[in-house]
Amino acid sequence: MNNVGLQFRKNLDSLSSALNLSSLILSKELRAGIFRSRRYGQGSEFCGVREYQLGDSVRSIDWNVTARMNRAFVKMYEEESDLNVLILLDGSASMVSSLEGKFRASAWSAALSLASCKRQSGSVGAILFDDEVRFCAHPSPKKENALLILSKIDAFESSKKNGTALSSALKLAASILKKKSLVLIFSDFRVLKKEWIPIFSVLSNRHDVVLAKIESRFEKSFPRLGLLPFFDAEGGEKRELPLFSRAFLSEWKNAASSRDEFLKEAASKGNASVIFLPFSENPFDYARALSNFFCERRKP
Repeated sequence: MNNVGLQFRKNLDSLSSALNLSSLILSKELRAGIFRSRRYGQGSEFCGVREYQLGDSVRSIDWNVTARMNRAFVKMYEEESDLNVLILLDGSASMVSSLEGKFRASAWSAALSLASCKRQSGSVGAILFDDEVRFCAHPSPKKENALLILSKIDAFESSKKNGTALSSALKLAASILKKKSLVLIFSDFRVLKKEWIPIFSVLSNRHDVVLAKIESRFEKSFPRLGLLPFFDAEGGEKRELPLFSRAFLSEWKNAASSRDEFLKEAASKGNASVIFLPFSENPFDYARALSNFFCERRKP
């Protein structure tokens, strides 16, 4: 087991009761805010059409059927009752960098999400990836499945090779999900190429997708120290960061802001949600952030 796994197990074991309390708090918001559609106000599966009745929302009209039948018809939906969650966890080189420590934050957040789902007797699955997909578990309500996922997160060892298999993980997710699901993607989204966007759009059109961006402690700023040797884990580039330079620090901050804006735009176009999780040494901060996020989704 690598240092990341050891640290994760140590913290998870020592904080198990506290994390259970956090997952209990989070699970209430998870259930309440899970399938709130940004289009219709609630999550549901399409099951047919019927003729328009006085009081029906204009937004529910099926215009194609209405045009063919020459009278108004509305879409009918069957409410989703089962909680179905798939967690995608990025363990690529930039995520496991000792300087940034983002994988540990992702592991805590994924573990909290998994525990919260199980508290609601939901089905949970996971895909773990770095430069390749390393593990996949289909959503299942069985306790053994949840324990297997936790053990795989605990024992995960990144190849630390350049690049990330985000596109492959999204394709796999789209292929294994047969019913409307909540898809939580924990990543820093440090993807040099944007080939993941098309398959992300396909996935988010069918499911409720949340892009959970894990931020590092140096995401937008550095202390002004001097020259810092730096290795770009995704691009494979070595450089020295002039932390004494105001111009460089400003450029670093602007680049981070640009990445955030791109992610927001991608989420908006894909009818998905995005949450930014700032780095913290305290797992409760991630529980609080996720709980607040799902609480906000409950609001009309």
